[in-house]
Amino acid sequence: MRFAWLGLFVLVATGCAYGRGGGDSNYDDNEGFTQPTPDPLEASTTIEDDGGTLGVGDRASDGGNAITQPTADAATAQPCTGPINAGDVKIVEMMIASQSGSGDRGEWVELENTTSCILNLNGLSVQSPRGNSTDTATIATDVLVPPGGAVVVADSASPSDNHSLPTAAVVATFDDYDVLKNSGDTINVYAGQTLVDTITYPSLAITAGRSLAFPADCQWSDRASWARWSMSFNVWSNPYEGTPGADNTDVSCY
Repeated sequence: MRFAWLGLFVLVATGCAYGRGGGDSNYDDNEGFTQPTPDPLEASTTIEDDGGTLGVGDRASDGGNAITQPTADAATAQPCTGPINAGDVKIVEMMIASQSGSGDRGEWVELENTTSCILNLNGLSVQSPRGNSTDTATIATDVLVPPGGAVVVADSASPSDNHSLPTAAVVATFDDYDVLKNSGDTINVYAGQTLVDTITYPSLAITAGRSLAFPADCQWSDRASWARWSMSFNVWSNPYEGTPGADNTDVSCY
């Protein structure tokens, strides 16, 4: 549930002023942005060249999927009230394979607060099917995320396993390996019994060590199109590429 919280809580400071993105990163990107020659994202289904580029500015979503986009400045936003509803949190980035082969413990999923208020994600769970069972990671403490802010759910909290993900961004772990299937998978986000978000990705010709990101300048109505997603270019921990816990401004919608 949402609360008007009192006391000390963790605030994930990746908020944005308007629309998608625009907030400051909550980690130090000492290596900055690099600009390699873009390579297309390929899939088992028909897909266009992703045209990923660096240094893209943000633009507000038109709310084409009927989910209200942030309209409040993250610095002045108020705590949300009431329960977390469908669409309040969305999956916007995935590290499907941090390495080649099996035993990968460096996978992760990034979640973005799409509301105009500060969400407490305590109790939110991220699930992915594994045969007859389900891999589940549950946020078990108060985590306050401002409008447009992002957090990460990872396979492991160990820096040696997750390739030095920004500690402040990791809010829950699956404590398992190979959670995200390279051949395609479904990821569900739940708040209690409420399905907050779900996404199913196809078999993609991904590059190990590069995340798959929904660009910050895309509209929410574009998210179902894999032609709008892009392989990441920003190096957060050499040679791993992505923007865990930060805006996906290193890739472009087109």
